[in-house]
Amino acid sequence: MLMAGLISVALEAEKKVSKTDRSKASMLPPTAGTGLATTVLAERARESVVTITTRAPDGSPGGVGTGFFISTNGLVATSLHVIGEGRLVSVRTADGALASVISIYAWDRHADLAVLKVDGTRRSFLPLALANDVKQGTEVIAMGHPFGLEQSVVEGVISAEREVDGVSMLQLAMAVEPGNSGGPVVDRAGQVVGIVNAKAALTRNLGFATSVKLLSHLLAQPNATTLERWMHFNSLDTNEWTEVFGAAWHWHSGQIEVENPGHSFGGRALLLRREMPHRVPYELEVEVRLEDESGAAGLVFDSDGVGKHYGFYPTGGRIRVTAFGGPEVGSWQILQTLTSEAYLPGEWNRLRVRVLADGFEGYVNDQRVFAARERVFGNGLAGLAKFRDTKANFRSFSLRPLDAAELAGASFTAQSHNLASPAREWLQTNTAADRSDLLRQAADFERLAAEYRRAADRSHQSKVIAALRQELDQPEEKIGLFRAALLLAQFDQPALAIAPYERQLQQLVSDARKQLADTDTAPQKLTKIRHFLFEESGFHGNRFDYYDLANCHLNSVLDEREGIPVTLCVLYLELCWQLGIKEVEGLPLPGHFMVRFRPAGEKGRVVDVFRQGAELSFDEADQLVAAEMEREPHSATVKAASKRDIILRIAGNLRQFSQKRSGMRESLPYLDLLVELSESEREGAANRIDRAGLLVETGDRIRARLDLQWIVDHRPEGVDIERVEAALRQLSEAE
Repeated sequence: MLMAGLISVALEAEKKVSKTDRSKASMLPPTAGTGLATTVLAERARESVVTITTRAPDGSPGGVGTGFFISTNGLVATSLHVIGEGRLVSVRTADGALASVISIYAWDRHADLAVLKVDGTRRSFLPLALANDVKQGTEVIAMGHPFGLEQSVVEGVISAEREVDGVSMLQLAMAVEPGNSGGPVVDRAGQVVGIVNAKAALTRNLGFATSVKLLSHLLAQPNATTLERWMHFNSLDTNEWTEVFGAAWHWHSGQIEVENPGHSFGGRALLLRREMPHRVPYELEVEVRLEDESGAAGLVFDSDGVGKHYGFYPTGGRIRVTAFGGPEVGSWQILQTLTSEAYLPGEWNRLRVRVLADGFEGYVNDQRVFAARERVFGNGLAGLAKFRDTKANFRSFSLRPLDAAELAGASFTAQSHNLASPAREWLQTNTAADRSDLLRQAADFERLAAEYRRAADRSHQSKVIAALRQELDQPEEKIGLFRAALLLAQFDQPALAIAPYERQLQQLVSDARKQLADTDTAPQKLTKIRHFLFEESGFHGNRFDYYDLANCHLNSVLDEREGIPVTLCVLYLELCWQLGIKEVEGLPLPGHFMVRFRPAGEKGRVVDVFRQGAELSFDEADQLVAAEMEREPHSATVKAASKRDIILRIAGNLRQFSQKRSGMRESLPYLDLLVELSESEREGAANRIDRAGLLVETGDRIRARLDLQWIVDHRPEGVDIERVEAALRQLSEAE
């Protein structure tokens, strides 16, 4: 997201400098001739700049970038994309020595920053400038290793400070090349003002750096992670998948992501499901999206686990069917390359292959595009493939048997739907139509398509609400809080698969259990869980974008290792409960959800999971919340949150965050959710009043009247019925 925004900002910056920018620049004092000379700066900085290289878990080479020491105790700052996730990291100092990486001291995906902890002490490091000292027009140098050319220096100035996708970035008037990423941007006083982040590839002498103030925030709230756990971040379950020929495969936000070329010819790399396909006939399916249509990525099947397999995938905007006979270049053949109107370049496309007794069929977005009656190999493994330097995303992979009913009527001569046929049929009927007529027809189809998409969204949301109600209507002890929170995330993400995240929770529980002893008391267990979750596994409160909706999605909390208080509490509570600590409960303090711990025979305490699991007395918790909300919360006596209360609190945050970012209209689905999940009539009435007001603003007076009429009919306690009746009359008179 961040990288995508840089190019557009860069191009706009090249077109013109705003009047505001020009006026600011005119007020700045000239910097030429002030401060240290470039040669002196480079000499002083050189000893602090390091080379960072990465390798995949299988030992295959990754990338090369830059970092720099920021303290005497071995902290090295760089960009997160330089070290990657789930990779082995090596640091080589300016004298050529390897510094052993002890841990990932701090990292943040949103800011694209990372801080490594390496062994030993250092004499040389680069001091960080104060954020308010960074001025437009400041002369700077950047150091790094462009194209592997180590310890290179480039001069320039800070053109502006801009926000790119919510991240504070410094626009640099200097040439920045691959390998510079993660390197320091140093002012004439020798202080770091930014960390080189990316290069605008379409322009010359224009780069970007992450502002030093974000690095300062990161250091103020570190989220340390052991290297062993770092290697497993967003990694695929090796019990389910096998990687062949390298590349970088990751699990993230319910999707499988892949980048970097594989080791086989053509950059081929495979990700094979360990599960053997069912006996023929069977079917495999996946949704795929290519970042670059010149690449190739899709399905493979009948694989021997090494070099033999069939392939069915998009490439260059077309669909290709291939047969690979082994690892050699000459062992493969293209069975067919075809054009299909069903394929949508740059979008998600559903690929499906049916493997039958006498051949196989290929489908794109449910349109059959290929059929073959030949079988080159026998039954084998199935999975995913990518070629060349493709970046691709996959989701919703499935492998299942086909029964007789599904095969009935299927044949190799079945007619495919043609997406262009409605236009041709309309033209045959309207022979005198001109371009404007066709465009009007296109507009009608687009409106119809938009209505279908809205209907699809409503249908999905209704099903999720029904599933949530079924979960939450159970007795409290039977409600799965973790599952309910994932269902809530699925409300926004139709393709979200819940089962992988439930397995991820069980893995966390298993890993944490290994650190507990049978003789541990509940307080001792709690201390070890805090260490495991916040000091080893890197979970933390969101530092830079609190109102991001992803903070309310439990799957994103697990993927990103960050969230807001209530979603972090869901994870913390589930971990404690499954490890036998029953004395913890949700504490719904205003504005700051926490956990209350009441062990037998003790006064009890509060756990602030947003602040790395800090333990507070009840008085300290009250003072913290009172300072933020100007209210007296009484944390020792406030009623504990039920599991339904916790889910409703997350749903309320979704509504507030959506409204804050996108406006009232976008928050309406979350009000629907709150209305449907409300347990008491009073609670439901409050949500209906809010929804009625929003519906009036958006022009849906009919639904607004229905909400007000419900309140009048049910007359819940604590609601001013006369005012509601007056509003209902006013709405009726306005019709």
